[in-house]
Amino acid sequence: RQWFHDLYSGGSGDVTVYLNNQKLDGGADALRQIPAQEVLLLEYLKSTDAVMRFGQDAKGGAIIVTRKS
Repeated sequence: RQWFHDLYSGGSGDVTVYLNNQKLDGGADALRQIPAQEVLLLEYLKSTDAVMRFGQDAKGGAIIVTRKS
């Protein structure tokens, strides 16, 4: 999981995963619970952008998953 760390923005903590803008428990491991064929969009926000959008819970960066409808 080293590649999930936000080294450029001084991010600290684990990456937070959001599915359709709802926080998933389990950090990056939560991605394994989402079937790839159901994913429409996968986006990464560095820590500064993630904190602006989601608050201090996302200080390690955020992965936003949009599921196909």
